[in-house]
Amino acid sequence: MQYAINELKSKGKTKMILGCLKENYPSRSFYEKMGGKVLDYNKRKFGEKEYEVVYYEYDI
Repeated sequence: MQYAINELKSKGKTKMILGCLKENYPSRSFYEKMGGKVLDYNKRKFGEKEYEVVYYEYDI
């Protein structure tokens, strides 16, 4: 996570957005502990199945 943040900062970025499957509670807990704020929810299709995705926004 820190590597990605450092890469984005080196390119002058100040925000980071990442998506996670809504049902992936361990990962969601990690992203929230890292300071992510829920930005949006939507549905995405992967293969033949549709999943709910939650997006987190970070100020970096």
